[in-house]
Amino acid sequence: NNPGALMLTGRVALVSARVDVALSVFQGLCASPGAPAECFVDLARTLVSLRREGEALDALRRATELDPNAPKTFLFLGELLMSHDLRDEAAAALRRVLELDTLETGAYQVLPRAVALAADSPETQRMLALLDDPRIELLQKAELHFGLSRVFKQCGDRERFITHMYAANAAQRDAAPGKRQYFERLF
Repeated sequence: NNPGALMLTGRVALVSARVDVALSVFQGLCASPGAPAECFVDLARTLVSLRREGEALDALRRATELDPNAPKTFLFLGELLMSHDLRDEAAAALRRVLELDTLETGAYQVLPRAVALAADSPETQRMLALLDDPRIELLQKAELHFGLSRVFKQCGDRERFITHMYAANAAQRDAAPGKRQYFERLF
């Protein structure tokens, strides 16, 4: 009867590959009056794992209605919409992410797949500026560089495409925990 305990049960079932149990729990919770947005997000994750992505989209849309200020939910929705080639709706969801959290670099990585961005677009300029932001971690920089590489590829700027692709790979490599631990032991 405790919704919090049931949410935990569903999440444990999902990570334990008991998807049938997770689905049952989350469907029951989402059917109850006043179900929170995060319940619908967990239901969507479960449905995606079952390859029931149409139903997952419905659950995510419901989650965004219940909580229109959750950037991670909009990011999940945008990514799932892109996997179904629903570019306009994906672009709207990803732009909503950026309205809510300008440091959510995952949206910058996916947005250029949803819509062609010009090299001088506000989104592109924001990505370039974020590369110098001290709050941005290496993996976030990798996402930004991947997004920028796509922008410049679409614009036909081969040199900047290659520059950002190499930078993305370097940021991912440098962020790997094994590499950091290796160098910490050396020095």
